[in-house]
Formats: sequence, structure tokens, C-alpha cells
Amino acid sequence: MNNPRVIFNNNTTDAATRQQHPGINQPGIEITEDEMWVVNETAYSQKPQGITVHFYRPSDWEYWDTRIYFYEDNNILMEWPGALMNSQMYDNWLTYTIYGVDNPKVIFNDSKNKQIPGVLQPGHLVTQDVWYKNGSWTAYEPTD
Repeated sequence: MNNPRVIFNNNTTDAATRQQHPGINQPGIEITEDEMWVVNETAYSQKPQGITVHFYRPSDWEYWDTRIYFYEDNNILMEWPGALMNSQMYDNWLTYTIYGVDNPKVIFNDSKNKQIPGVLQPGHLVTQDVWYKNGSWTAYEPTD
């Protein structure tokens, strides 16, 4: 088959929780090369570079609903409360890799009323892989 098209979805028919890219009634993403990467709705011919953000979830935050929201200067890139972070089962570290944004500013939240940095504070600028734990940002995984 020459140049097939693909559609990604979360395998549910429930209209309230269904997610699909491209959207309903839109053509699929055309596959034009032997290997392609689709990240955040953008197709790449090779694995794109990304910035991985690691967040140590505070004990009073909702484990399954911890999110990362990011933007770049005055460019809003997503809707609040942001994207779910990925868990590493059985510990409190959550991760998310940001692709296609050079200087993202990040805010963590629990989708309810807790967030870091606080309300009306700017997001934290990240330019490389970072770890956040107990108020500290580091370029390496904290050992304590």
C-alpha cells in the first residue's frame, strides 16, 4: 500500500472521554516514509528531540490526575489544566516529555486547586531535562 493514512484514538466509544487524532471526519496522517514519529499531533521523519520534565508528586496530590501545563512566552500551547503526566508505578515520580518547544515554561497541577508554581506566578523555564522535588529544580535526579 502506498502512503497509508493512520488515525490514533484511545479505544473508547464514550463521547465524553473519546480522544482521537486527527479529529472525527478528518483524514488520517499520511505515512510517507518507512519510519515516522507522531508526537503531540505533529508528524516527524525521525525521532524528535524533547525535554523531559520529572516531577516528584507531593503526598497530598491526586496521583492519577497530576498534570503538566506548559507555554512559551505569550504563546499558549494547550488548554488548562494541561496533559496528564506519566507515572512510574509504585513511586511518586511522574514524567512528561515536551516536544517541539524550545523554551517551555511549566506549571504542575492536580487538576483541582493545587499547583506549582502558585497561582498568578509564571511557569518555570526549562531548557534541558529537569527534576523537581520538594521546591528544588535540578538537572539530575535527586538522591534524597
